[in-house]
Amino acid sequence: MLDIKDIIERKDWYKERIAIKNVSVDSIDEAVVLYEKRNEVRQKAELLKSEQNTMAKSFATSDDKEGLKKQMEALKSQIQELKPQEESLSKDLDTILKSLPNPAHDSVRPGKGEEGNEVIRYMGTKPAFDFKPKPHWVLGEELDLIDTSAGASVAGARFHFLKNELVLLQFALVQHVFAVTTKYGFQPMIPPYMVNRETAFGTGFLDSGHEEEVYCVNPGRDDLYLIGTSEVPNTAYLANTIIPEEKLPIKYISYSPCFRREAGSGGKDEKGILRCHQFDKLEMAVFAHPDKSWEEHEKLREIEEEIWGDLGIPYQLVDICGGDLGAQAAKKYDLEAWMPGQDAYREITSTSNCTDFQARRLKIRMKDRNGKNRILHTLNGTGIAINRCMIAIMENFQTKDGEILMPKVLHKWLSFTKISKK
Repeated sequence: MLDIKDIIERKDWYKERIAIKNVSVDSIDEAVVLYEKRNEVRQKAELLKSEQNTMAKSFATSDDKEGLKKQMEALKSQIQELKPQEESLSKDLDTILKSLPNPAHDSVRPGKGEEGNEVIRYMGTKPAFDFKPKPHWVLGEELDLIDTSAGASVAGARFHFLKNELVLLQFALVQHVFAVTTKYGFQPMIPPYMVNRETAFGTGFLDSGHEEEVYCVNPGRDDLYLIGTSEVPNTAYLANTIIPEEKLPIKYISYSPCFRREAGSGGKDEKGILRCHQFDKLEMAVFAHPDKSWEEHEKLREIEEEIWGDLGIPYQLVDICGGDLGAQAAKKYDLEAWMPGQDAYREITSTSNCTDFQARRLKIRMKDRNGKNRILHTLNGTGIAINRCMIAIMENFQTKDGEILMPKVLHKWLSFTKISKK
């Protein structure tokens, strides 16, 4: 949610940086008009209340108590007439402010998709195979690691069973991410896997089409939402709190299953486990001082690169353009891993600075050293999306004999160094 006072001070900037997200900015002028009208009504009511209070103070010494009483009743009636006007204007203003996304940072470029996104650099070396590499779904079937047919039979399309060594690999990856992130002060968390509407809305996951991807449990009865990322409960963990400045930044790393409808994806990536309705993920969340959040954003990006660099998987770092930013993000980086079985780079992590957008909705504030309360900034970053990481390992470390080698950094958490045919 945006600050209307800041919008008024920097209206042209807000229009420019919201329009870059391919979102209409027509309602910004309307919001300013509503704010001014509401203030006029509010000021008029306050003047009438002041006049009413003055009369009340002079009532005891008045020679015309009956006349004064009638005047006070008339003022009361006028104030009561203004109240619904103010409430209606406030409601309309609130509706507009809730519909507007977080404006993009000045460094974010216009555009959408590959034409707008910029590859900053490539890291690692693509494997040189003397054979045609297989996609992960073929390897998963040959090595008895993935069963999508049984998943579809039990739960429907885009569900699957992970089996055998792939299950053990998953928990080795969890240990790897916890080992990297905890040394930087991240507190491990396992959050609730369902959240209420206030939490889902407060974090921006019922905006800009996100609601089509969210599973709602018993609509109209429980109205709980299965989380699409642990960013949602983790960010709301500090809702309605005031944090002393000296305690910032606060950092969490959480592990959870995630649930997404993948609405609108059609037949895209139907094979294998790249795009599923259920997957597990580790997610970092940071609560930062507003003056230091961009520094924290770069730190999150560096941690993501360390996690993937340790695994030895080649990737590219991408600066995301305005048209691909979600409602909550002011700026976002993606890491895209090389998938030789698909002959393409695919997104495997992202890190976003959401500035004060989520914190304003969730009422997360900090008390600075002068005793003043300020809205702080929230950030998030993927530790590892388990399925996509396993795909990258399977496809990059496959051998001519049909085996899959395990990254050395994971050996201490595994009882095997390669996966072979059974």
